Amino acid sequence: MDLTASAITKSSNTSFYYSFSLLPRQKREAIHAVYAFCRYTDDIVDEGTDQQSKILRLRRWRMELGRSLRGKSSYVILNQLGATARKFNIPVDHFYDLIRGMEMDLSKTRYETYEELYATAISSLPPSDSCAARFSGTGTLRRATTRSISALRSS
Repeated sequence: MDLTASAITKSSNTSFYYSFSLLPRQKREAIHAVYAFCRYTDDIVDEGTDQQSKILRLRRWRMELGRSLRGKSSYVILNQLGATARKFNIPVDHFYDLIRGMEMDLSKTRYETYEELYATAISSLPPSDSCAARFSGTGTLRRATTRSISALRSS
């Protein structure tokens, strides 16, 4: 795939592309890169029916993510993401967490404890939340999710 992050965001048929257009150019390009990564990662899991193929594609995607941090991925959008992470000092753990969350979605559909549910919920949060929070100075969805799950646990 050689689409740019902006092209992926625009073709997603959501309002994200247009809402992101209000950001300054550098931040807009950064959020497009993060959104495109999230969209493509989610598509790996959602498209098709062969579980083994999805697992293999996620493994390759994870490997390519690592290469992108050095600007050497074979995917344009991952190289854009790597440059964004470096420029805006975005922790790459968020990107790996999303992949891990998708892998968990493929292997497990029921959770015995709140701790298992929490681990899945936190790892499945899109990195775009952290990126948007970094740009806007607001709290993160991760923090809100932690509070919600804690409230569920204590009820």
